[in-house]
Amino acid sequence: MLRGRVVFADWMRGLGNLLSVDQGEAYLSIYGNNESLLRQSAIRCLPAKRFATVGATGGGQESGLYFELRHLGRAFDPLRWLKRN
Repeated sequence: MLRGRVVFADWMRGLGNLLSVDQGEAYLSIYGNNESLLRQSAIRCLPAKRFATVGATGGGQESGLYFELRHLGRAFDPLRWLKRN
């Protein structure tokens, strides 16, 4: 479940409405292509609380979520992190 602090919540070219969450321990989760952002920077995210709605704001033709995880600034396969959490 999502826990952390929102560090970025705004529109970004190519990724549309983007939300980045500091997960702690140098992990950052990134959610792009959102229709709307329901949280602002510096706000804590708690489990079971919505933080965005999926849309098509990144330039794509269809709705969908862009999801990325980073550790120490480098993107990695999110499956091992999701399994751990």
